[in-house]
Amino acid sequence: MPENLPEAWNGKDEVTALAIADALSTKLGKALPWITVRDAIQSTLNARWLERAADSGPLSDYTNARAVKICRRKEQAQSSKPVAEEPVVYTGIPSSRPGLLIAEAGLSVNELQDFSDKIGEILKAAAEINSKIAFRVRMELKAPSQPPQDALEKINKLLQEVSTELELRSN
Repeated sequence: MPENLPEAWNGKDEVTALAIADALSTKLGKALPWITVRDAIQSTLNARWLERAADSGPLSDYTNARAVKICRRKEQAQSSKPVAEEPVVYTGIPSSRPGLLIAEAGLSVNELQDFSDKIGEILKAAAEINSKIAFRVRMELKAPSQPPQDALEKINKLLQEVSTELELRSN
């Protein structure tokens, strides 16, 4: 979000909800309702793109917007990256391998965030029945025409920050 709204961040590591509201309103050329701004900020917090600073006030009403401090998320060191025991090729067809169950759906951004929130519970439930979960991700970019190369490189760079296996390419 700092990269998408530099007017609010001004190169700083921390910004107030009021600064975000003002910058968004300026960018769109009209005053946005606080509930819209608050929900957008809450979505970035839920998605773990940003976090509230330790000394932040609650994200509630507009009169408190100056006390709400938002900052970049602190990087958490991962002790180990889970590795699948054997690679599985995604074919879109349910597996005929005994004991392998597949859940598949096209998800909206909100549903993907909800899914992310449930991963811990899903893994715990699978562990309770002595089972392992493996995730395969497919992202489709649907553009009206061929996107500019620099835009694709930017998206691929972001994907590579998640996994070196993620890269947009044509079929």
